[in-house]
Amino acid sequence: LLMGTYQQANNQAKVIDTANRLLTANPDNARALVLLAYNERASQKWADAKQHAERGLLAVEKMAKPDGVSDADFTKQKAQLSGLLNSVAGFSGLQLKDYASAQKYLRPAVEADPNNVENVYPLALSYLTATPPGDVNGLFFIARAANLVADPAGKASIVKFGHSRYVKYHGSEQGWDDLLAQTK
Repeated sequence: LLMGTYQQANNQAKVIDTANRLLTANPDNARALVLLAYNERASQKWADAKQHAERGLLAVEKMAKPDGVSDADFTKQKAQLSGLLNSVAGFSGLQLKDYASAQKYLRPAVEADPNNVENVYPLALSYLTATPPGDVNGLFFIARAANLVADPAGKASIVKFGHSRYVKYHGSEQGWDDLLAQTK
């Protein structure tokens, strides 16, 4: 309740302090872990964000259904928390150049919300920048990302990058337009 109050008052320092105190009392408090992970992502504290997100995913699995909450609402709440935590863990993994970890977490985030370019594009990068690259998956997701971006300049940039990777992988541009059409 206190975390929510501080969050509504837009007092991030108190939110973080309260979340840390809550974790001292209950290391599996999913809400505190979500708030810390999300806040650390915003602060670009990638290792901390990833660690809290991974712990949060485990905590979400252990969450007990509160009294008065329907099974459907509880399932929905857990899915939303998991999606957010997978996104934070995956994006943080990408920033840390831990491509396998980025793929592990971003893939379920994309499966939960396939139209969220903020997960689709990083997932594409996690495949295409890995060593060795996961070109087949990366090319699919970069084409999908190109179709999701509304900004014409951003779309052109993603299409240009995806096209160059496609040509490098296939040796020609034959099929690139088909891939863009299929991923739309």
